[in-house]
Amino acid sequence: MGSLHRHLKHTAMATGLLAVSLAGPAQAQSQGNLYLGVDLHGWSFSPDRGSNWRDFGVRGKFGGRIAENFAIEAHAATGGSDRSNGATLELDYLMGLFVRGDIPITRYTSLYGLVGFSELKYTLANDSDRDSSVSFGFGGDFQVSNNTSLNIDWIRYINETDYDYSALSLGARWRF
Repeated sequence: MGSLHRHLKHTAMATGLLAVSLAGPAQAQSQGNLYLGVDLHGWSFSPDRGSNWRDFGVRGKFGGRIAENFAIEAHAATGGSDRSNGATLELDYLMGLFVRGDIPITRYTSLYGLVGFSELKYTLANDSDRDSSVSFGFGGDFQVSNNTSLNIDWIRYINETDYDYSALSLGARWRF
């Protein structure tokens, strides 16, 4: 199963890099194809049995449109720790690569869905572990100026047999 995860991860990364490089010619014709965002990352580490760990970290994202309503988006998050039942869990890092599909609702709002692949590294009771998984989520953008929007999303980053890692994030995105 580990080699399948590595293969999916490498395929997703290669696809993302190809899509972002193909978006290059479109950038010269239209402004706003690339974007950068910063979010408050409210994460939850939920084992199948036992207590949940929850805290806040920070997430950055970078993306590029590859078509009018589709983009490739990369996420990186870190920060936060929680203590439950005498054990401390710390988020070392989270990285993800997604295909994003937007559905315009009004001139200033849109809903979006994300599907991709993520890797999580965490430390639980001084023992580090790393997992990767297919990821999915949904969210909304609310435009506040020509190049700035506020966003909220929920993403299930890791879906392992013995735990899930998901996050509700709130932040801002700038197009350039």
